[in-house]
Amino acid sequence: MKQKQREEFVETINVNKNRMTVDTLDLLTRKLLFFYHPETDDAHLITVSKMLLDKQFKSSIVEMCFSPNNIWSLRICKLLKLNLQLMRHKSLDKEFNNTVSLRVLEVFTKFDDIEKTLLPKGMGQAQLIVAQFK
Repeated sequence: MKQKQREEFVETINVNKNRMTVDTLDLLTRKLLFFYHPETDDAHLITVSKMLLDKQFKSSIVEMCFSPNNIWSLRICKLLKLNLQLMRHKSLDKEFNNTVSLRVLEVFTKFDDIEKTLLPKGMGQAQLIVAQFK
């Protein structure tokens, strides 16, 4: 079952290489989180992480993470965890480049970037926190 999902993941990337959409990214993320195994799927994790960082998707994903009843916040948490585990697992590997994993962690945990994407002009961090509890 997982191998089939892995194969569909690769096929989806190949078919949609030049016309990636948020819906395609959604599908790829779901598949990756289902089949991911650290011994075999590091390249797939990096591929999805790069897509998340793409200007085309980044602000949309951040916005969806904070939308009510949206699964993206859970997905991003899982992807952040996988990227952390990947960096820990590859920490002694001199060939491994952790730039993408570090950037994903920075982008999706840095409040200033999230604030720029979500807040109306003039609204500060304190106002956002208060608004969340209303």
